[in-house]
Amino acid sequence: MTSVEGSTTKRITSTPEQERGVSFSPDGKSLVYTSERNGRLGIYETRKTRDEELYFYASTVLKETPLIADTHQNAQAVYSPDGKELAYVEDRSTLKIYTFETKLSRVLLTAKELDEGEQYFQWSPDSKWILFDYSVPGIAAGEVGLIRADGKSPAINLTQSGFNDSRARWIMDGKAMLWISNRDGLQEIGGAPV
Repeated sequence: MTSVEGSTTKRITSTPEQERGVSFSPDGKSLVYTSERNGRLGIYETRKTRDEELYFYASTVLKETPLIADTHQNAQAVYSPDGKELAYVEDRSTLKIYTFETKLSRVLLTAKELDEGEQYFQWSPDSKWILFDYSVPGIAAGEVGLIRADGKSPAINLTQSGFNDSRARWIMDGKAMLWISNRDGLQEIGGAPV
């Protein structure tokens, strides 16, 4: 952790294992990251404990808590904008949502909608939706998907183009989205250049 306005840097973890994928909480009082411990990837949270210490990088007392450290490989944790939940990837192909109040996780997306590997997803500004790279069964190229964060409705294919659409982002305070597509680029369709 470092100050953007100065040269103060603070070491947050002190383990022989690798930590990566750091994400700040919306209130700036904690952060989550993936850590490999005992041969498994888990999600850990470090929180500053003294309110009188305003800046994380200058905190004297930090507390680490394992949030999701079980028999699965858990990674890519991202806080919801309201700070009430945490999206993460289990075993490289399941997107789950962890609720801080209940300390329970629910499945949002599975290998039916996601390729195995590093996943791309983004919370909506109101914490009610998630955009993600959708791997539609039977279609080689990617699509852009949208799903309610409560998991009460199926995923929606926003692009339905058959071309490679990916990396969707929320813009205009969540009123619109944009994404990358190769549909108007130089590609071949059925062996003939377009």
